[in-house]
Amino acid sequence: MTRRKPLAAAALLVFVTLLMSGAAPAAILQKGSQIVNLVVPATNNGNVALSELYIRNTDGSATPYVLPADTVLIISKIAWHFIPSQGTSGQLQLNVGEYYRAGATVTNNRCGGNDSILPGVAVTNMSARIYLEQVGDPDRTPVPGTLSMRLVCYTAPDN
Repeated sequence: MTRRKPLAAAALLVFVTLLMSGAAPAAILQKGSQIVNLVVPATNNGNVALSELYIRNTDGSATPYVLPADTVLIISKIAWHFIPSQGTSGQLQLNVGEYYRAGATVTNNRCGGNDSILPGVAVTNMSARIYLEQVGDPDRTPVPGTLSMRLVCYTAPDN
């Protein structure tokens, strides 16, 4: 066996691995207009539905977002900041429906996070709630406060 054959086999293995680990969502994204930047309403109590999100336009304005028919919303990045309205301390957990969870420690009466989710989380229920709860709360009661959030998403056919 010549030296070129093992190198070709290794290159093929790397290509197949990359293809399987994330190239499929990139192939679904067909045009830039499928990319959406969503934000929560400016005034909220820290508990909003995905259907209440706004799309951030290129001019900085925001308009209500409606998921196009026969598509799913795929979340690929989440950046958030939360200020509890009460003297909450300890660990909080951000919930985006049953699709995504992230924990953060309240410090100086605020917490937040920034996460890339590759290849993305497919959202099929836009009535799912976005809220924070105290870690360990068996009732999963939403913690009141002000939530700032930006989600970078794209749409894909709902097959």
